[in-house]
Order: sequence, then structure tokens, then C-alpha cells
Amino acid sequence: MTKRYRIMTLRCLLAVLLAAGISSASLGQRIEPPADKRPISRDMTRGKFWLLDAAENNVGVGKAGTYPGYHGTRNHVLHNQTAFFLDVRTPTQDYHEWPRASVAGWCEQPQQLVKNYNFKLSVNEPEEYTVGRCRTYDAQPDDEFITLLYEVYTKRMVWSLPKYDDFVIWKMVVKNNDTRPWTDAYIGYNFVVNPSGAGNSRFTNDNEYVWASDLKTYGDQQGAFIFYDDVSWPNFSNAPAVYLYPPGDQTGDRGDPGNILEANSVDRRLYSPQAVSVGFLDAKPNKNGKKKFWYSIRNSEGVQPWSHQNAPATERLVWAMSGYQESVNVMTDDAPRMSWKEANAAKLPSAGNTWERSPLLTISIGPYDVAPGDSVEFMMLFVGGELDRNIAMRGGYEATQLLPQAAIDDVKKNWASAVEIIENGYKPKAYPPPTPGNVPRENHGDELGVEAFSEQGADGKPSQGYILSWLPVPDSYRDPRTGQNDFAGYRIYRSTVGTEGPWDKMKEVTRAEAAGMVSGGRVVLKLESDPGIPSRFAVTSFDTEGLESGMTAYSLDPISAPRASTNDLSRVLVVPNPFRQVSGLLDTGEEKRLEFVNIPSQCTIRIYTMAGELINTIEHDGFGSDAWGSSSGDNNNYMLTKWATNVSPGIYLYHITSSVPGHEGETAAGKFAILK
Repeated sequence: MTKRYRIMTLRCLLAVLLAAGISSASLGQRIEPPADKRPISRDMTRGKFWLLDAAENNVGVGKAGTYPGYHGTRNHVLHNQTAFFLDVRTPTQDYHEWPRASVAGWCEQPQQLVKNYNFKLSVNEPEEYTVGRCRTYDAQPDDEFITLLYEVYTKRMVWSLPKYDDFVIWKMVVKNNDTRPWTDAYIGYNFVVNPSGAGNSRFTNDNEYVWASDLKTYGDQQGAFIFYDDVSWPNFSNAPAVYLYPPGDQTGDRGDPGNILEANSVDRRLYSPQAVSVGFLDAKPNKNGKKKFWYSIRNSEGVQPWSHQNAPATERLVWAMSGYQESVNVMTDDAPRMSWKEANAAKLPSAGNTWERSPLLTISIGPYDVAPGDSVEFMMLFVGGELDRNIAMRGGYEATQLLPQAAIDDVKKNWASAVEIIENGYKPKAYPPPTPGNVPRENHGDELGVEAFSEQGADGKPSQGYILSWLPVPDSYRDPRTGQNDFAGYRIYRSTVGTEGPWDKMKEVTRAEAAGMVSGGRVVLKLESDPGIPSRFAVTSFDTEGLESGMTAYSLDPISAPRASTNDLSRVLVVPNPFRQVSGLLDTGEEKRLEFVNIPSQCTIRIYTMAGELINTIEHDGFGSDAWGSSSGDNNNYMLTKWATNVSPGIYLYHITSSVPGHEGETAAGKFAILK
């Protein structure tokens, strides 16, 4: 995990307790549930906010939240979110309950993922949702420790529709399954909130927040905190860090630009152009008749006892060591309803100090008196917002100067959309046509297909490019709201940077044109392109009203339009040559790409040092080029040697041996330079 924002997993927490001499018996010897009753991992990938479940733990436990939720993205906004905390007083004992690894609960209905894609099952349900029911179970008969018995019901909901794809709605019910009444019960969650780009550990301790009182909730006080990435303060000092290269020389590391630590870097993207808000949207009135939402913000790094012991005690928090009262004290330590800057300037206790720039957000409700068989219902909302990716991925002053306000405004817009769809009975107010496919790597069988081609044209000139294929919108489609088939066509997008964009529209295919392009049950499109530029593609559908589907059909790995093969080995080239630190390609996964071009369709490429030591071998079978150091394909070795070590600067030799029938044994040799 990166950015030094960490919280112990539940399994690690259990290990810490055992290491401290607390036996598993003191946690309660519970009956192990059978394997088919254990919780199972479910990932919702239809929207842009992904909450990822942990495989072994109770419903409501997670590993991370990712926004925007694309495979290949490095933007994690919620790290290792923990399960809910249930703090209860009974006539005989006080409890601070948190699910523990392997003894978390018996899931009678493990998290089940329902795929209502394009509303094929019901227009009254989300496009993707999970439902689950878990309960704790009684101790062994000979065990004096009596556990607290309760059940948890959950439903998490997402949509792919562009207006409604930036949030997750989470409904929960916690039921007293015990024979004893609960008094002064509190329910809470905590999250390590890190809008900064995961994997970008160069920039730390730079997360801030504002209080947005205009975010609508169904509670007694409107609003929630919005977290975003700002500027780093080195070593928790009171002065921002200084960066030499633009845009860092003017706006610091706001948004985490990839190019501010290195002169002439081509990695201009902003790794953290987003903001996030997490909060309760509604809850059962507490024992005082109030819908009170508590927000406590502390230092996430203090969660681990060995991290930053010089943080003030009010900022350090170790949930595993807390009892009922300690836990409630944290839950009800309400953060001032103001921004980090305002709280810092006011020097308020437990608010706004430098430690909160790696914030741990605890949100809670209570107190409740819950009789046996009664329950507490509540609704949580996870909302993301971002600077337009077509701007953020190109970077520069224009992008950083728009932050953080653009991301904050987007969170507010998306929060309002979540409230709108709830108030409309969980139904969108308008429906775009179906998506042409689903996200890659999820084994749905309907991913966007992308293949490269290279051929000789009728005029004898080479032609190369891509063949895209996707699922057609069926003729039987009807708009759920109007009952009409208003499908109008498809839009094809291309990105040469990454899965987050920027996406440039390459082509628009009308409904009539697409009808003549169907082959094997898929629409097949041939796109000519210049060779050697790693690209990703995406396809959406649109209707006569101008509504466009979500971008769920995209390709994950970059692919280049290949050059035509040749048996004239005198034409072999290495590009770039010399190789100066990076390839110059905008896709950071291809920055170590060294390409051999004008090669035979079948050959062996051997790379040697000047001393004659063989450091790598590439077996090529395809078109007229192959790469050493690509992030995709068979040779995704990031320009490493055959021993998986980095390549040193210097002069290298290559030797190519053809295995094309009729040209077996023909060779070519040359040299290239690597400068670092």
C-alpha cells in the first residue's frame, strides 16, 4: 500500500492481539461456520466508484475504494475500510464489537452480486447491487465468554449511467438478535480517506477537507465533509514543499502532477484530480428523537501503534485496543463543521493540525436503545467527484489551477444526483441506450474486442490499424421510460495515455451503418491508424435525445497498430535510438518501450552487452515490429534483463534471426544506446 496511509487489516489486528498475549478464547470461542456459509468477495464494477470486498470477512468489510473505478487506475480514495463498530451497553456488560478475521460472523446469505445490466431484470432496481445477511453466533456451551448476538443486512447499489455513476448507495439494517436489550448503542465506520493517487508515494501528507453544508441529507444537520488532495508539507512542517518544475513551481503538488520532480518529463497527468465524500444520508431517529450524524477526523497513521508516536494523543487511534467508552469517545468527538484550513487557523483542539493531512474519518450514529428483535436502519453514501479527465490527464497549469474547486463542485453535483435517484424510487429520470459491453477482466464474456491488423492494400501500399468488435444493441430494445426504440448509434473513443483518458472521439457509427457491420453476433469495425502508438479504445451507444451510455466497454491493455513485416533485413531499425531515459510515449506503461521495426513476421531477437553477454531473448511471431519494455503483450518486461534486473546505460548489440519459411537463418545485427 502506498502514500504511507495505512490501516491494519482485520487479520493483522487479530495478530496484534495474539502477540500481546490476548488469547483467542478471550475473544470468544465461536462455532466455525461451514465453508458454504462464509462471506465471499464481490466487486461491483458497473459504476465509477468501486468498493472492493475482503474475501474472508463479514459483510460490510472492505479492502479499498477506488475512484474512478477503472482497471488500471491508481486512484484509491478509501484505504482498507474497516467493518462497522457496534458499541452497546447491556444489563450485564459493555461491548465494543468489531468483526475479527475468521470469527467475523456466519453469513447465511453471503454478499450476492446481482447483475441487472441495462435493466434487463428490472427497471426498478440498480444496474448492479449486492445483498447480504450475516449474523454473529453463540459461544461454545463450555465457554464463559458470551458474545453479542446481532444480524447485519446490507444492500449496496450502483449504476453505469453517466449522471448516476459516481456514487455508491449503501443501505444497512443492524438487528438485536440477543435476548438482552441494548442501551446507548452507537454504530460507526471509519475510513482512511486518501484522495491522493495510490502508487504515487512521492507526495504525502497533503489531504485536506471542507465542510459542505449544502449537501442534502435526511438528518437534523445538513452537510458532510469533502476530502481532496492539496499541497504537501514535508515532515509535518508548517510550510509547503517547494517543487522546481512546472506546474509545481506555481501550484506545488496540487493534484499530484507526474512531471514536477523531473525536467522535461512527458508524464503530465494529474494522479489525484478527484475528491470524495463519505457520510450518512439517513438513519433511524436515536433515543433522543434526533437523526444525529457524528464525524470525527483523526490521523490515520496513528492507527498502527508503531507509526508516528509523536502525534498528539488526541490524534492517535487504535481501534483494536478500545473498549466501549473509549470507542464512544472517539465516535462522538465531533469535528468542527469547517474546512481544514479554518480549523487549523483557529487552533481548535483535535481539528486542523498537520496530522490530519492523512485523515482517518470516523462516522457514527447513536445513541439507540434497541429491544431484542428490534433493529436500527441507516443509509450511507460514497460519492466521488473529479476534474474533467480530458483536462487532468493532459496536466499543466490549466489543470492544477482548476483544483480543488472543480473536484469539490463535481462531488456536490454527484451527491445531488444520488439524492435525486433515491427520491425517484431508485429509478433514473432518463435512460440512455444499453452499453455495448462490460469492463475487462471480469469474465462477463461481453468485453470490447480489440485486435491489430497489418496488410498490403490493393495499391501495394501497407495498411495497418485495429479491428474493434462489440455487442450490438438488440432490435428489441425499448427505452424504459418512453417505450420507444430510440437507439441512434455508437461512438468510438481512443486514448493514448491510459484508461482514465483523455478519450478522443475517433468515429461515430449510425444505427443503419452498424446493422451492415454485424458478423458473428458482434458489430465489427476496422480502423486504420498510424503504426507504433500504444492505444486503448472505448465504445458507447447514444440515442436520438443525445443521451450516451456509460463507458463500460473499454480495452485495458494498450495495443499498437503494427508495421508490416518484411524479409529485407537491411531495413531493421531500433526506435528510439538512442533511448534517453523514457520512450517519449504518453502512456506511462509504455515509457520503457524500445521497439524493433521492419522485422520478419517470425524471428528471434537476441540482445547482448558489448562484452557479448546475452541479456534477453524475444521470440517474435506476428507482424513487422516487436517491443522490449512494453506493459502489455508477451514481452511485458519493462525493459528488464532475463534475470529481471534493470538495464544499465551503455551500448547494446542486437542480433535477429529469421525463421520465416524460405528465409530461415537470414540474420541482421546492429547496436543501440541507452542513456539514463
